[in-house]
Amino acid sequence: MIATVVTAILIPIMGSLSDKVGRKVLYIYASVAMLLFAFPYFWMIHQRSVTLLVIATIIGLGIIWASITAVLGDFLS
Repeated sequence: MIATVVTAILIPIMGSLSDKVGRKVLYIYASVAMLLFAFPYFWMIHQRSVTLLVIATIIGLGIIWASITAVLGDFLS
């Protein structure tokens, strides 16, 4: 739930950022970040720590995914 709230707050901010740096650039950097974060994400999940699980979800879903979602609509249309 925390990550979803962070996502809802960051999507408009990332959309504004995409107007400044470019949608393609933001999408590429966010996609690479998501790819690179996949390995630490699964490591954090397998540590069986609730705190690490929350942090991993906030970073992956809340921050990185917000960057992708902010520009995904433009690319699909």
